[in-house]
Amino acid sequence: MSIHIDGVTIRCRDLKASARFYEELLGFERGQDLGTMLELFAPTGGWPAQADPPPPSRITVMLDQLDESTPGTPGGTYGVVISLSVDDVDAVVEKLRGAGRGVRREPTDQPYGVRDAAVLDPDGHEVWISGPLTADA
Repeated sequence: MSIHIDGVTIRCRDLKASARFYEELLGFERGQDLGTMLELFAPTGGWPAQADPPPPSRITVMLDQLDESTPGTPGGTYGVVISLSVDDVDAVVEKLRGAGRGVRREPTDQPYGVRDAAVLDPDGHEVWISGPLTADA
């Protein structure tokens, strides 16, 4: 089973201030602006399961501004969400479930071309597991 880190989502209170910090102070490159989310590219890595992967030698860092007025906002907390690419999302989720990890989101085919799920680490941080869609999924 092949696993590698492919992205980080940083939950932030002020998207513009965070974008300035990462772009101007740390030199990240801007990708897509999705309104309440901003895609940035940092040196190294890649996201092979993504339909629009970052340029070579870059890793995706997503800034995600939470709407505190909306109850039940996914993630609901500030902090970091780890994203991992795997070759079999369902197998990894079942392995983690068997180890007693909480499954926050069951494996789901996404319209943007990946199958993903979310689990919780021992401290309650989200870990997203993503992989390619399968022909039988």
